[in-house]
Amino acid sequence: DTPCAIKHFLPTARSPAALKKSVQLFSQEALRLRELGEHLQIPALLAYFQEEGCLYIGQEFIPGPNLAQEFQRQGPFSEAQIVAFLRDLLPVLQFVHDRQTIHRDLKPANLIRRKRDGRLVVIDFGVAKYQNLAPTPSQAAQPGTKIGTEGYSPAEQLRGGKAYPASDLY
Repeated sequence: DTPCAIKHFLPTARSPAALKKSVQLFSQEALRLRELGEHLQIPALLAYFQEEGCLYIGQEFIPGPNLAQEFQRQGPFSEAQIVAFLRDLLPVLQFVHDRQTIHRDLKPANLIRRKRDGRLVVIDFGVAKYQNLAPTPSQAAQPGTKIGTEGYSPAEQLRGGKAYPASDLY
């Protein structure tokens, strides 16, 4: 009886390698939510399951508008609103980064202003990356996944797939 958001994996990839990577990212999202969902500003993982060959993630439902909707309704933030935004968001990013995770797709649509308390909640860890702090030489040489949203992701992430904690601040 708990309200929840359900993500249904619907791959658009055509090649076997791209499909495999898509499945891997979806599974990793569930792992990230399980690890990070203990924070009050990150949705809790409620379930991760497969039914009739389809993958699903059930997570805490966060009622409220996302920041893209806020911007459409009220326009750009004032200086005071920007300061409040950063004070609310930066501790969440510190929590995420302290757990060696990089979100890689922070944008207004992935930040919900929770109705009950006005706090920002970071959603959509679908392309989040675990940052191996001690990669082997072969791991370090491997190219990363080129992913993110133009205008919100840094060039090194979009072109070469390289992501760092600072990438989330871009």
